[in-house]
Amino acid sequence: MKQSRKANIIVIEGADRCGKATQSRMLREYLASFGIMSTMIEVPIHSVVTYRIIYWMLRNGLAKKFPKLFQVMQFLNRKFFQLFKLPHIEDQYDVIIFDRWSLSTVVYGMASGVPQDFTVKLSTYLRQPDHTFILLGKAFPHEVEDVYEADADLQAEVRAHYALWAASNPQSCTVIDCQQNKKRISKQICDVLRSKKII
Repeated sequence: MKQSRKANIIVIEGADRCGKATQSRMLREYLASFGIMSTMIEVPIHSVVTYRIIYWMLRNGLAKKFPKLFQVMQFLNRKFFQLFKLPHIEDQYDVIIFDRWSLSTVVYGMASGVPQDFTVKLSTYLRQPDHTFILLGKAFPHEVEDVYEADADLQAEVRAHYALWAASNPQSCTVIDCQQNKKRISKQICDVLRSKKII
């Protein structure tokens, strides 16, 4: 582990239902086996205001009608967490694993028609991860929960934008095929983190 008061931040990104939560849990278990203190944070983060607005917009379709406003709410959800809760969590853990973070705002924004410059600028106000893993591939079977998950074209655009972003940012992102065996995916994640001396 690096000798710093700041925890390492590892982000697992991807389109809906690609195994992010599963891989976040498996990484936490792997780290625990070596005595590395870690915690998982699912984004959007539970909050009194922004979390409720985000899911309200997803349920009633306003997220698609007002995509720029929706991504602003996503950004505010993360920013408030970063300002008021993240510093305390960093004092307690060596590693923080995010199930999505700033890149999802950029990618989902682009996929829904928000100018890239706008969402990229928002993302610069958020803590930059030590490394981001992007799980790419078709979604696993699931019951659709909101307008974003229900839109197959949007999900395809999201996957395409994630791939393009990773190709342009190879030092900070690693793409992994989400259709592989979950243990194989977990091993690939851990191998990359070790090679980069993040863990």
